[in-house]
Amino acid sequence: MASESKTGVKSETALRNTIAPLPATRRGYPTVLNAITQKPSKLVKGGDKLVYGNGRSVVVRDFEDPSKSWTFTEHKGNVMVAQFSPNGEWIASGDDEGKVIVWSAVTQIVKQTIPIGKAVYDLCWDMEGKRIVAVGDGAEQKAKVFAWDTGNNVGTIEFHSKSILSCSYRQARPFRIVTGSEDLLVNFYEGPPFKHNKSIREHERYPNVVRFSPDGAQFASIGSDSKIVVYNGTTGDKVKELKDEANGHKGAIFSFAWSPDCKQLVTASADRSAKTWDIETGRVLQTYTFPASTNTVDDQQMAAIWHGKYIVTLSLNGQLNFLDPANPTRPKAVQGHKENITGSAFEAKTGLLWAADISGRMARWDLASGTATWFTNTLAKTVVANAISVDGARLATVSLDDKIRINETKSMAYSTTALDVGGRPVGIAAANRAANLFAVITEAPSVVIVRDGVVGTPLDLSFAPLGVAFSADDTELAISGKGNALQLFRVSGSTVTTAGGLLEGPVRNVNAVTYSPDGAFVCSVDQHRRVSLYDKARTLKTSEGWQYHSANVTDCAFSPNSKRLATCSMDESIIIYNDLATFVPEKRFTLSLAHTGGVQRVFWLSDSTLVSVGMDRSIKYWEVPAPA
Repeated sequence: MASESKTGVKSETALRNTIAPLPATRRGYPTVLNAITQKPSKLVKGGDKLVYGNGRSVVVRDFEDPSKSWTFTEHKGNVMVAQFSPNGEWIASGDDEGKVIVWSAVTQIVKQTIPIGKAVYDLCWDMEGKRIVAVGDGAEQKAKVFAWDTGNNVGTIEFHSKSILSCSYRQARPFRIVTGSEDLLVNFYEGPPFKHNKSIREHERYPNVVRFSPDGAQFASIGSDSKIVVYNGTTGDKVKELKDEANGHKGAIFSFAWSPDCKQLVTASADRSAKTWDIETGRVLQTYTFPASTNTVDDQQMAAIWHGKYIVTLSLNGQLNFLDPANPTRPKAVQGHKENITGSAFEAKTGLLWAADISGRMARWDLASGTATWFTNTLAKTVVANAISVDGARLATVSLDDKIRINETKSMAYSTTALDVGGRPVGIAAANRAANLFAVITEAPSVVIVRDGVVGTPLDLSFAPLGVAFSADDTELAISGKGNALQLFRVSGSTVTTAGGLLEGPVRNVNAVTYSPDGAFVCSVDQHRRVSLYDKARTLKTSEGWQYHSANVTDCAFSPNSKRLATCSMDESIIIYNDLATFVPEKRFTLSLAHTGGVQRVFWLSDSTLVSVGMDRSIKYWEVPAPA
């Protein structure tokens, strides 16, 4: 990835790893997964790739090493479906604003954008990679089949009265298209140009997914009525229904996929199981079960894909399950964050990132490998912020139940002891020397010290706080807040006292504040795009403010040697300032489009490696060039 310097000179910045979000899921509706074996070239390594949507991002993930992934971020709406072209060179993706974008799977350059309707739920390429059928919802248009390079229609997909959930394009001649809709119809079309041939009513509840077999000889439909129906791929006539009264699904079937040899199906169900079926006999060959979590609904299976040797299903909680026929009750799980990350804390000594998402789940991420270890329990209330103790033994969390929990990291679980902090928490900071010292800011507005598991007496603030940080020696606390508030406080034992008035410099809503590791600087960032930097005497060194972001600045962090400063913003960029001696702002460079929707947090792993957390629910690990 290239970063942009102030002078426009490109400096290579390696994106070492992306911890991508898991597929987005909707309860009661299927999720679409797609895969291909990509041919290697000068630009790509190739191999087996999985593609899906989460939020406004399209995620491409490696099957062999699922920790390797990258994202496409040009959608303005939430991505509902993405599929590789047959040759693997292009990807078509559709969103809930009714747009299909066709783009290069290698360079990510957009080739075409085609409006379909109000929302796109599924799409499929033809075998030649020339045409696409896309379906979804819309008052006037629910589907379109078109030549992707021009957007011109090549037929009409009609005779559905409600949203179309699924579609499939026959990968053999003569070409056919099949669709499944909330009106309970499975429609069959001949072409091109495509025209309606017949409507089939075999399902009593939603036919969630329809798919042609890889050879095109048959297609199948599955539904929320637990039925699996197989049809002739050329005529659309019903061939059989797969029934296994003893071993079949006991709940809605949300998704299925054909085996590569077209002899079997794998199905994913609300009964928290996946099953492989023999087409000829209609019997279940294998059942894969998923352990009931605290919330058993999380283990409902919402998607299935069968790609080469890989059989993968998707749980409602976003977990990707690599099924193993030899161990049907122990699938290999690929985990991540499906929801927005609400609290993050970085442990520089070990290179571990602690991240909580809006669902109450907490992960400890090893950034080098992209692997996670999860807390064994969840919180009913959202975690607002995290802070890791200097020795790494305790992870303190504050949440919307107005509590602080000091969790022993070795236990990998939220503590059952929760302490009241006197108001709705806004943020938390861990001390830099004392291993069991934390400061919590609340909406009261107040600040309270928590030392050795005891909550001190809150100090009322004259402003609503937004950010808090300890000095390098733990004797001072900086608190930023709404308006143009930035104030310093003394810390003694469990007591906080005012150390002076508001510092000058910030303009509006000071989002974050931090100290440099050597204690030489304090930095704050605000909604007015200003970066304010103070020396040890607390003299403002950036009198005009470094206003090089184009939107609200959300966080700031000093490198371990205190010689570099990173800031991040809702403008989706990260700026690295390399001159903290003479404060020449031109000695900077920008990582543009770092995260779709904005960058929330930034941390330094070393003087040349950076970690960022974004609104796109991803975590990125950067190698940044040394100052010139």
